[in-house]
Amino acid sequence: MTSAFKLNPKTLFQLFIFLLPTQLGYHFWPQWAYVFGIRVDYLSPTIFLTDIIFGIFLLLFIKNATKEIRAGLLKVALVVALLAIVNIVFSSSPPTAIFKWLKVAELSLLVFVVARQKGLNFSSWLVKPLVTSAAVFSAIGIAQVLKGGTIGGLLYYLGERSFNTSTPGIALWSFWGEKTLRAYSTFSHPNSFSGYLAVVLILTTHLLLKGKLSKKYLPALFLVLSAFLLTVSLAAIVSLAAVSFGYVLVRQGGNWTKKLSAMVLVGLVVLSMAMPTFAKSFYKDTNTFTESLSKRLSLSISAGQMFSERPLFGIGLNNFIRRLPQDSGIMPAIWWLQPVHNIILLVLTETGIVGALILVGILQIALTKSLSNRRIGVYLAIMFILFTGFLDHYWLTLQQNEMLAAGVLGLSLRKKTG
Repeated sequence: MTSAFKLNPKTLFQLFIFLLPTQLGYHFWPQWAYVFGIRVDYLSPTIFLTDIIFGIFLLLFIKNATKEIRAGLLKVALVVALLAIVNIVFSSSPPTAIFKWLKVAELSLLVFVVARQKGLNFSSWLVKPLVTSAAVFSAIGIAQVLKGGTIGGLLYYLGERSFNTSTPGIALWSFWGEKTLRAYSTFSHPNSFSGYLAVVLILTTHLLLKGKLSKKYLPALFLVLSAFLLTVSLAAIVSLAAVSFGYVLVRQGGNWTKKLSAMVLVGLVVLSMAMPTFAKSFYKDTNTFTESLSKRLSLSISAGQMFSERPLFGIGLNNFIRRLPQDSGIMPAIWWLQPVHNIILLVLTETGIVGALILVGILQIALTKSLSNRRIGVYLAIMFILFTGFLDHYWLTLQQNEMLAAGVLGLSLRKKTG
């Protein structure tokens, strides 16, 4: 470990950022990671390469930190531990909750470290590895679309799964009457890949428009944009269009932008809470909607049932899938073991009103501070995460997206001089 402390923090952090799109990790498969005898990735405790790199960076951060920062770090750890203990006690499956709370602790520490790391500047610490990495993994996604399947080879160790256009359950879209593969790259689904790429585009394009990003990055950003479009993720495309329009409004400044942010956040929370009731009202039979929408509505109904049982502290973090067979909505859950596709509703179900209030409070602080410090790119990235999180769960369930979201929150909480 002594040699690790000799590493340059900036270089180590840049390596962490560059490898964020990878999924190289070791999965553990305890009995509670199975449902109906089926392995469920969301339940499997996993140690990723990016976890190890961040762990080394964290040790280096603690070694060089002041007493004040160490005290702050300890407070974060104690708060997370207190919330975890309460939630685990009330959980349906304590082991499942314990390992997810360890992930929450890691993400919380990442937020703190990014917010307090001395000298961490987005332009000098993050742009090059973030854009270069996004371009490389975008090229992989584009190549998959052109080939119609997996590239293979060493990419398997970075997280690329084996598939082609004939693989059952693979995400396709119709192009000129032909079924075409959507871009996956090393992500588990094109939707999570699109969310990742969009946040990169939002953060870097803002710098480009301000003249703080060299035009030498334009070819890389064009590659990223191309891969983003090839994910054919409607939610991400619409959300990116919305925040692009929001950029024009936010540039005008004024206190009304903070009020608008609060209204949008509250509106999304209210709509998320109403989703189970909405689903029950509009879901009449399985032929009314497409299969995908029917499944999402069914998951929302299940979330409402679970929340009604334990509204204050929830059913336990990461317990949604384990409870799904007992509280399935209208459609059988056995072939779609997924979290509910709404991050607010997922948090509300698994951590109750207490956890949801904490999350909303953190998001409001992050939005307010990023606006106050004129970090418009960071502000729009958080808004994008909220919009896409209204229709999907990957910001809370998949390693690459979780880490990126935590990093964005950390940037929003940095002091203006950071």
